[in-house]
Amino acid sequence: MCSPSGPPWCSASCPVTSGRRATTAYDGSLCSSGCSFLIYAWYALPFVVLVLMAGRWEWLAVWPAMYVAFVFDRETYAQTAAYGLALVVVGVVSWRRRVGRGG
Repeated sequence: MCSPSGPPWCSASCPVTSGRRATTAYDGSLCSSGCSFLIYAWYALPFVVLVLMAGRWEWLAVWPAMYVAFVFDRETYAQTAAYGLALVVVGVVSWRRRVGRGG
């Protein structure tokens, strides 16, 4: 799912799969599970553990989006808005982190 030929938002926030060196050992796992949660919302506790171990707090925006998708299970607009907001948060914070490091 996260690959250089994949969606630009995913490759921008996934340093392991887009050719850049990972900052921690958990970045690849966090990226894979975080990107999959944007599509498949299943049990999120292991995801939160990966967020804590990697120190990439922006990925916590995906968890409330999954909660909104669960509560409003018949409202596709609410689900789309929640996942879209989580996607924007992850993309912007990851981009700012990369720009702040110098690329």
